[in-house]
Amino acid sequence: SSNLLAYAAAGGAAESSSIGASALGLRIADYLRSSRWPDEAIVFALATLPVLELRGAIPVGYWMRLNPLLVYCLSVAGNMIPVPLVLLYMEQLTTFLTARSSSARKVLDSIYKHTRRKAGPIQEFKWLGLMLFVAVPFPGTGAWTGAMASVVLGMPFWSSFWANFFGVAIAGILVNLLVSVGFNTALLVGAALFAASTFMWSFLRFLGRS
Repeated sequence: SSNLLAYAAAGGAAESSSIGASALGLRIADYLRSSRWPDEAIVFALATLPVLELRGAIPVGYWMRLNPLLVYCLSVAGNMIPVPLVLLYMEQLTTFLTARSSSARKVLDSIYKHTRRKAGPIQEFKWLGLMLFVAVPFPGTGAWTGAMASVVLGMPFWSSFWANFFGVAIAGILVNLLVSVGFNTALLVGAALFAASTFMWSFLRFLGRS
């Protein structure tokens, strides 16, 4: 099978230069391809993984020359797979591990503290805050973090699930845009997203005070 890393290094298409941060996703995809995984299954599997999620899966789908709509659907579906599992079983798993290992307790305490620091907008605006938190495709703002934050904050299951779903759907559209427009334009779009998100939170806080 063709080597994805060699293809990405060779350049050529605009999308192959637009997501340099997907090296890990490319390595995993190259390994799975050598194991004869179908390209569609690789994209789906990458989207389920923490850290990679949509940001890693969609660029790989473009490098594989899959249909963009198919890549979008596979990535959104894969990214949503961990959400109900985290919502349903995170507390039970935390209780189980902390009761058996002091090291696990320290690690989980650190994860909870980090999640609480990230969850400020979610705590402030609940459903809308969670949806927008997941929708903006910046590092540390994906479905995994959103699902964990909603558990830490005690949000209801279905409210958390649908907020994550709509956030993932919007994030998929944004990442598709970023991958397809090329690196320089992606930088401009990223800066615009950062500015828009800053304005959005300021506006929501103003409405909350009003």
